[in-house]
Amino acid sequence: MLDELEDLQNQLFGSNNEDDDADKASNPDTSSEELKILSKSKDENIRQSVAENPNTDQETLEKLSNDKDYYVKLSVASNKNCNTELLSSLAEDENENIRSAVAKNINCSSDTLKKLAEDEDKNVVESALHNLFTKNENLISDYLDSENDTVLMSIASFNKTDPEILKKLISSDDKNIIKTVIKNPNVEQAIIDTLYESLKNKGEIFETDDAFGSFMDTLVYSIASYSSNPKIITELSTHQSYEIREALVLNPNTNLDLLEKFLNDDSPTVVIETVSQILNRDKPKEKLKALLVKITEIKEFKNSSEDPAYYTERAAEKLKELD
Repeated sequence: MLDELEDLQNQLFGSNNEDDDADKASNPDTSSEELKILSKSKDENIRQSVAENPNTDQETLEKLSNDKDYYVKLSVASNKNCNTELLSSLAEDENENIRSAVAKNINCSSDTLKKLAEDEDKNVVESALHNLFTKNENLISDYLDSENDTVLMSIASFNKTDPEILKKLISSDDKNIIKTVIKNPNVEQAIIDTLYESLKNKGEIFETDDAFGSFMDTLVYSIASYSSNPKIITELSTHQSYEIREALVLNPNTNLDLLEKFLNDDSPTVVIETVSQILNRDKPKEKLKALLVKITEIKEFKNSSEDPAYYTERAAEKLKELD
């Protein structure tokens, strides 16, 4: 009797046209009853669309969570209609991408997220902690004593981590964690200043290998990229590594006076990036105009085959806009 009823529903709502069914399956205005019927399609793409649809009801999502197709299950785990019980069940899935989707789902309970924070997969842990901390920032302190670097990195990267906690993390022996703290929008400049002075006193700021890429190089690069302290920016402008100087050029806190200096840098990479940055600045107007005039006069980039015409034309156009 039930099968006969479903056959009747298929006749009423279904379609012999797969394109029509695909459109219905992905349409958020399609009723939950129609989606239920479409969820029985032999086409896995249609079932996946049903699993993604925000109008798919819980009963249908539960059935699709046992689908043999990986992408269908993944879509169920990502669906915001998925309740906490179903997400808790999917959190046990053997596939790490499905567990990660569960960890990102806003409906995932704190208890399930805490379990996923102990997952063997790094991406699952990161997603779970980000979701958990978003729900309750006070839980961050519960994980500070963790010996898992992925956990500490998650705290260091979370954009609402308290500055006092970031201050503790910057004392880490792990330079990747330190670099992540420096990039955090919540970090106080005083913390970066203290780190810089510490490295400077140890003579490590201007130590660099012939090939850029050591931990210390990349740490100093992070400071150059995110510092807002004029003293640090000025001191690093003489760094022997052109990568560090380029980081300063890209730092929006670097003023036009220093960018003018970089126009005469020995590295063509730094010079070209400096020109680009000046072209993207809007003030101070008079200083900017003076630098734009200099750019229009560039005939060639020393030690580079790049044609400066594109930049000189843009500079001329910007000068007209500023007049």
